Amino acid sequence: MKKKEILTLPIIDVAYGGKGLARNPDGKVVFVPHTLPGEVVSVNIKRHFTDYDEAEVIEVLKPSPERIQSNCMVY
Repeated sequence: MKKKEILTLPIIDVAYGGKGLARNPDGKVVFVPHTLPGEVVSVNIKRHFTDYDEAEVIEVLKPSPERIQSNCMVY
């Protein structure tokens, strides 16, 4: 996988620290902050490590039923 590659991934679980856990098409683990299990997200891979990658969310394509709208005007 190339750095800064954009992927569409389903979030399958939550990892320690609250990051969403997904797997890329090769089966490698991808940690995605601010996501929930059951969501499908478009992500940008930011960092590659031997055993896993870290990504940032570009867009939530299918939100989880557990996702709630924030009441904060800033967020």
